Amino acid sequence: MTEPGSYSGRGMIDKHLIPVLNDVGYYPDIINISSLDPDKELQDKQILSDCVLITCIDPWRFNDSDVFNHPSLTGKTIILQTLGYTNTKYNNLHYKISFPAFYFMRHKPEVDVLSTRDLDYGFSCLNNTLSPERIVIGHKFYSHDLLDKIIFSQNRTDYDDYIIERLSEDSKDIYSGVNLPNLDQYLKMLPISYEEDTSKYLSFNNHKEHMIWAHGTDHPAWKNAYCNIVTETTATEYPFYLNLNSPFFSEKSQKPFSSKQIPLIVGAQGHYAYLKDLGFEMMEDLLPSGYDNMTFLEKVDAMISVVIKGKDFIKDFYFDHLKEIEHNYDLVMGDSVENKILNNIRSVFQ
Repeated sequence: MTEPGSYSGRGMIDKHLIPVLNDVGYYPDIINISSLDPDKELQDKQILSDCVLITCIDPWRFNDSDVFNHPSLTGKTIILQTLGYTNTKYNNLHYKISFPAFYFMRHKPEVDVLSTRDLDYGFSCLNNTLSPERIVIGHKFYSHDLLDKIIFSQNRTDYDDYIIERLSEDSKDIYSGVNLPNLDQYLKMLPISYEEDTSKYLSFNNHKEHMIWAHGTDHPAWKNAYCNIVTETTATEYPFYLNLNSPFFSEKSQKPFSSKQIPLIVGAQGHYAYLKDLGFEMMEDLLPSGYDNMTFLEKVDAMISVVIKGKDFIKDFYFDHLKEIEHNYDLVMGDSVENKILNNIRSVFQ
């Protein structure tokens, strides 16, 4: 039995993950908890199968043992699916797997996305929705006078007022780990958007099944800049001084590969190691040594130190790394990464 529903990523789970689990002898009921309270989602559930797949397409913010030990799951094989980096067997009943469903929704362009012509921008960053992390990133660009030198976006809605209020108060506390001078001035500038050049859109075919929101690389941020700065959905939990790592691999992190750009990803600790293990060239000579294991705030400062070097610097870096860029493009357009992800899951049950 599987629960009905069409939440983001469910199609990829049904098509790619379930066959792997069937191959190793598991035919699970599926319960999607996403960012919901797992206790409420599991309460009073009538689960017929002796195996349960708990799926989550949001950051995994739950204590694994609270799910494993839930009364409704006693004695059952429990598999936690996340968009994190690791596959773990806790014991013969409890597993946690990395299945980045969004990766399986990627797009394949009809033509070469980014040619070797002279582009208008060195860097792009569609920071868009507000979160404490993304406000910090946008404010850093603002405070270093970089906003008019890059393709950039950051939204603001009434829904974001609580986040803004909390971050504004914390920025006045020297112990919060947040230092955002003139934050109010930056927030008054929002929303910031880069006008989409619809007259020059590329035509895209779908490489894999995808949801409507999983748009391709048809925005100038992926066509008119040598380096794409990815602000992952999450990198750390707030408040920052706790340094609580939040592993998450969304579609954002693969777009620089399919658009033939230099990737500069502000993600969780271990994000680069995960992508390298999948076979991607991360061009870490762009960044300070040890970047992948830095805290979130350290990563933002390291990223800014690269952007400050300007368009000519990153253009030269781009042409010095064409081999790596082509490698990443060929890799993301093929199926070997998908196969590795699925084989990594399969191996944890053997």
